[in-house]
Formats: sequence, structure tokens, C-alpha cells
Amino acid sequence: VTGLQIQSYGTTAGTCIVWFGATADTTYTRGTDYAVFDGEFAPSNTNKPGVFATFPFPLRGTVDYVLRLTTTNAQSVTVTVMGYEI
Repeated sequence: VTGLQIQSYGTTAGTCIVWFGATADTTYTRGTDYAVFDGEFAPSNTNKPGVFATFPFPLRGTVDYVLRLTTTNAQSVTVTVMGYEI
């Protein structure tokens, strides 16, 4: 992963976590799993918060790990991931 663009829209605030997990690991555990992005958005009808992040070196998970997305409170997000596969 060399970069991320994340947009939150709607009126529901909540967290958004992009993380690497093993194939069977479908629940994010803070402090254990490898988070690429771990943040909170509080959108409104007139404000569309977002983040664009680039990384000085590619981020990667352990071999055969999956890049996952977890949100809370039925938050609406779009995520664009930039990078390459080695």
C-alpha cells in the first residue's frame, strides 16, 4: 500500500479502520492487528470529511494477509487504495 484516499459521507459519525488481517481474522483488534489507517469521522450534510495519505515506503502485511475495512455505526465511506503487489 503506497497511499489511501478515504471519504466519509452522510450524517453518521464513527470510526474507519483499514487493516491487514489473516484469512480467518475478520474482527479488528486494536493493538494486535496491523492498522494502515485508524481514524474517526463526524460527517454532516454540508461537510464531506476525508483523508488522503501517502506513505514514504510501501506498507504491507504478512504473506497471505488480506487488506480489510471496518467501520462503526453504519458509517458510509469510500476507500481508494494505491499500491502494488510484490
